[in-house]
Amino acid sequence: MTKINVLTDCGNSPKNTFIRDFNIAFAAGDLAKLSAMVSDDVTWEIIGEHIYSGKHTFIAAVEKMKCQELLEFTLDTAVSHGTTASASGSMVIKNGIQFLFSDVYEFSSVKGDQIKVIKSYVISA
Repeated sequence: MTKINVLTDCGNSPKNTFIRDFNIAFAAGDLAKLSAMVSDDVTWEIIGEHIYSGKHTFIAAVEKMKCQELLEFTLDTAVSHGTTASASGSMVIKNGIQFLFSDVYEFSSVKGDQIKVIKSYVISA
């Protein structure tokens, strides 16, 4: 089971909470929740690696990543402003390799209830 560590939040920003919940769903591999949180035309770019276009492609990519058992996920920051947001943290997979990440998000609208663009910057530590 994945150990999930998240930042404490005062709860004043629904978009920050949305980003926190999105990252928790990602760490838990909750494909149904992730599917509801992204737009049909979502684009996920892992900088220097891959670009996934469309909800089905995004979900398939996350599902494929589930084969690498995630031991620990830490979300250090989640901030938002207008139609953009960002998050950063770290992940440790079963073989002990640690990855540090910083994600930049663009919401489908100012309401901030679905993500349409994700840009992920990931390095191994």
